[in-house]
Amino acid sequence: MPTKPRSQEDPSARPSPGDEFELELDSIGHGGEAVGRAERLVCFVPFGVPGDRVRVKATEVKRSFARAQITELLRPSPERATPPCPHFMKCGGCHLQHVSDAVQLASRRRGLEDALRRIAGVSEPEVADVVSEEDRLGYRHRITLHAETSRRGGTGPTIGFMAMHSHRIVPISACPIAHPGFTPVIEGLRSVCGEVGTATGRIELRTGHPAGDVHVFFSAGTELLVSPLLRRLQSTGADHIVLFWTEGSVRKCAPRARPSPLTFETKWATWHLPPRAFYQVHPTLAIRLAEQVRDWAALGPGDLAVDLYAGIGFLAAAFVGEAKSVWCLEGHFGSVRAGEAAIRRAGIQNVKFVPGPVEARFPTMYFPDRLALAVLDPPRDGASDKVIKALVRYGPPRIIYVSCDPATLARDVKRLAAAGYRHVRSTPYDFFPQTYHFESVTLLERG
Repeated sequence: MPTKPRSQEDPSARPSPGDEFELELDSIGHGGEAVGRAERLVCFVPFGVPGDRVRVKATEVKRSFARAQITELLRPSPERATPPCPHFMKCGGCHLQHVSDAVQLASRRRGLEDALRRIAGVSEPEVADVVSEEDRLGYRHRITLHAETSRRGGTGPTIGFMAMHSHRIVPISACPIAHPGFTPVIEGLRSVCGEVGTATGRIELRTGHPAGDVHVFFSAGTELLVSPLLRRLQSTGADHIVLFWTEGSVRKCAPRARPSPLTFETKWATWHLPPRAFYQVHPTLAIRLAEQVRDWAALGPGDLAVDLYAGIGFLAAAFVGEAKSVWCLEGHFGSVRAGEAAIRRAGIQNVKFVPGPVEARFPTMYFPDRLALAVLDPPRDGASDKVIKALVRYGPPRIIYVSCDPATLARDVKRLAAAGYRHVRSTPYDFFPQTYHFESVTLLERG
């Protein structure tokens, strides 16, 4: 018989792995799992929805939290939605297709507020409504497929995405969050994978903004897929797709010997994107976020600013305005070259690139004037201790922090607060609909 936890006063009331009990789910946690409470124990439930009444089975029990799986949906929430993808709950790319748009957006704002309160210690953080687009499908301008040859034999490699919490490959026939221009490649790979005996590696699909050509990059181990896919694409007239692969030390492409580069166009500059350069997967929201950074930067004549983890200089070109100078620090040399070329074509004279790892270059730099502003867009791990200490030492009056992880953002806000900076405001951006991930931009001022 399934057991149900008894009162909190009885130590045996805590659920154990395998126990079943009922839960009322009330929110979405940062990891995309629904949250409920049993005997004061926080329970995380994958694929639950706030408002669900569920019977669950405990899979993991710790001192302060538990994880459980739904065994029966007793009363579905009105916020449940029909997932648009047939691979949802198998593929690990999406976490929230079963949740209404309104609840997804609310969870982003609440997650950012909670991180700022709980981790950064900001008692009443000012967090704006989530900035989003009406259409929350077909937004990804970059995806990476995985190919894997089965050890058990079969008709060819499996091509798809990683399964949730696993390195197993889930074969896919479509991806509703990917840009529609990728569909012929996905369908083509699915149809030709039986023509090759082995293929293991990654296949990256990219398109620019506005979307046009699609560039497909085959890693070592997947080259055998190129010829059959090229024949398939040519037979269907998909002439906007260019394939890139390497034979020995020679890089090749087809069907065009000299394809035009992908471009990323904005009102302030146009970038030609090198193969490994970082650019946001949701370009329209990236432009809106850059405009937000520009408005908060408000640089004037004589101001000197720095853009850390600058990539191709996308943000710097937007906010430089009439400033004396913005210095862009970036460790990926291909991005630096692409950024310098775009800035030059746009006729922007007051942006300077400094190549090299940010952690090594920034703490040792000499600026001819006091910094008026520091903008940083670090990786998911946040800024390193060296970067934070250097920010404090240079002491710009304002810091604009672009983040893809609310926990590491909050951690860094706390460290900067200890040095005299205060949280002014934050805005979440819905860069990754149908997943729990999102971007945010935060303004800090020296108190």
